[in-house]
Amino acid sequence: FLIWIGLLFVQFGIIGSSVTYWPGDLHLAYFSFGLNWLSFDPWLRIHTPGPTFNYLSGLLVSTLNIDFTDAPLKSFMRMGIAMQGMVTLVSAIWFAWASKILQLNYVTRVILLLTIFSFPPVLIFSGYWGYGYTVAILGAPLGLTLLAAIRGHNKAWVLGGVGCGFLAANYYPSIFVILAFLVAM
Repeated sequence: FLIWIGLLFVQFGIIGSSVTYWPGDLHLAYFSFGLNWLSFDPWLRIHTPGPTFNYLSGLLVSTLNIDFTDAPLKSFMRMGIAMQGMVTLVSAIWFAWASKILQLNYVTRVILLLTIFSFPPVLIFSGYWGYGYTVAILGAPLGLTLLAAIRGHNKAWVLGGVGCGFLAANYYPSIFVILAFLVAM
């Protein structure tokens, strides 16, 4: 979690960016996904990977007063950073739980954390609400949980199933992760 805070400081404090320049302009894209979702018009809803994030964006946007200024977008950006912080906290707790079950030493944990925070989606999308960061940051604890399940830890089966279901629901090719796990079993 502290690494994520550091990335936010670099992104917004040192670099000084306030709106992403990456394809899709994430804040604007998810803000518009949220507006489209609120319309209940199926042609306006964007059918992209990560429908969960589009629906959550709709819920976040529904709390805003859309007054045709930049204030709702700025509020949405702050909400997105808070949502990303919650996802990072959940990932940190899940990672700690899985590494404790697997009895990983501290050196291995540090190397895994440095590897996780070297993923391009984590580096680039820190501070920007959306699909890429969340899937990237949850990938390592999910992988550790699946490894724990392979090693026979019963609690890991349930959490690994939930994680694989979340991935498959948001990006259908993720089903190959589940199939690879079943083949390994």
